[in-house]
Formats: sequence, structure tokens, C-alpha cells
Amino acid sequence: MHEHSSEGLYISIQDLNRDNLSHIPQEYYMLFHCALACTVLIDQVMYTHFKEDYSEFQKITLYPKIEYGITNINVNPWAITHSGIGLTTLERFIEFFVADLKEFFTQNQFERATWQE
Repeated sequence: MHEHSSEGLYISIQDLNRDNLSHIPQEYYMLFHCALACTVLIDQVMYTHFKEDYSEFQKITLYPKIEYGITNINVNPWAITHSGIGLTTLERFIEFFVADLKEFFTQNQFERATWQE
């Protein structure tokens, strides 16, 4: 990871490979990519559509940004799932993630970003 001038932590998508992630047990490898893709997606949604709440959101979550190379260009979250994640695995994970997001936005009172919004 590296930092781009107070914009947060960045990881190059090229570094998301089996060699660098060998510490993740094989049975969780695909779920890790699902989790990373979804956290990148919600981070991008917050930054784009709820800018007034983004600073607080970022402080709470500390989600990294994934970029192409060292370009400061954020990746499409679904590019993270390039490693052959099956649709069933992704669907099951998204069910969990949506429930977790609902709880997160219910517990954390942002200015504009609510579960309904």
C-alpha cells in the first residue's frame, strides 16, 4: 500500500495476486476478492454521491482505494473479481454485505447518507 497525498491508502490492482495474498487460506481467497470489490464499490458510491459525508465515512472505515498501476485512477470494482469468482459465491457474499451495510448505515448517523438514500 502507499498513500496519495492525504487521499487515503492505495493498492495497485496488479498486486492483488496469489503470490502477494498467499497468507489468505485458499477457501477464503474468492471471498476476499468479493469483500474487496464491494468495499471499493461502497467507497466510490460514498465519494461520488455523498461527498459531504465522505470524510467521516473514510475515517470510520479506512477502506483502501484500488488503482491501476500507480496512477491514482480508481479501478472498476468488478475488475477486482477478475480471479474467477463464480456467480453463486458473489451472490451469497452480496447478501451478507448488503445486510452489513444496512446495519452500518443504521448505526452511523451521517448528514445525508442513510440506508434509505
